Amino acid sequence: MITAPFCLSELPSLLQLWNQSSPYDQLSEGVFHEKIWGDPDYHDDLSLVVHQDGQPIAMALGVARKMVIEHRGYIKLLAVAPDARRNGIACRLVKELEDKLTHLNVAAIRVGESAPNYLFPGVDVRYANATQLFESFGYEQVGQAKNLIANLQGKDFSTEFFENGLNQKGIQVRRASADDAESMDQLIAQYWPAWRAEIATGLQNDPISIHLAIRDEQVIGFSVYDSNNLGTGWFGPMGTHSDFQGLGIGKILMLRCLHDIQTQGHRQAIIAWVSPTRLYAKHADAEPGRTFNRYEKRLISLPSE
Repeated sequence: MITAPFCLSELPSLLQLWNQSSPYDQLSEGVFHEKIWGDPDYHDDLSLVVHQDGQPIAMALGVARKMVIEHRGYIKLLAVAPDARRNGIACRLVKELEDKLTHLNVAAIRVGESAPNYLFPGVDVRYANATQLFESFGYEQVGQAKNLIANLQGKDFSTEFFENGLNQKGIQVRRASADDAESMDQLIAQYWPAWRAEIATGLQNDPISIHLAIRDEQVIGFSVYDSNNLGTGWFGPMGTHSDFQGLGIGKILMLRCLHDIQTQGHRQAIIAWVSPTRLYAKHADAEPGRTFNRYEKRLISLPSE
């Protein structure tokens, strides 16, 4: 099997291959480009394409990231054309990616969940062949992740009444501006450093796709949409400083984002990689959407506590 790196000129045929192979993850050209060449850690050496008669019949994409706790590898995308399966191609692509990631000295390899630029937080439980493949390679399940779906049709996401209550406590809610970047980063660095890149993406959108809660000129809460999979109605992440939780800040910030997604013309919002789910079910009528098994192959043991 001869593999070649991804080539931008092949984007249409690679996208066709992906959509033929992944019924639950149909992508537009824009999102497909974002997942590959829009990834800040994209590297040609971790992109593999198999051709037959000049056409791609299989593809795989890996990425290595310096995480807060370790250097970790990810098998981000994997697809084999339906009529090219049962020939060992997927196994050989996984093995080749594993070898390349191992040479980069990653401590572990996970499937999907390659935040801050990711498509899914694991293996959709409906992809039975993928589950069997990764388990055969020694990947172990390290949990589950769920996406929720919020129906936006006919919903009123106005927040003026709730915001008035926060104003009386000295808390202002508004859309972020570029001038808020430093204050936001102080909060993110303290609680959620892994979300910095997604916040940066929200700041680059037009309009900025971040809503903030501010007290004494300091950001104490935030919510973001369109930080991943632009144009799909993707919501998250969001967070509130621990000293101000329980005031309804998260609810207001979430509703503001859902209103924006609704205004974009979406019929639903995807609330990705959710835990816990109660807030979204209560205030957005969000219902279970997709369930993913999270898989990891550990190469270097974690230090004991």
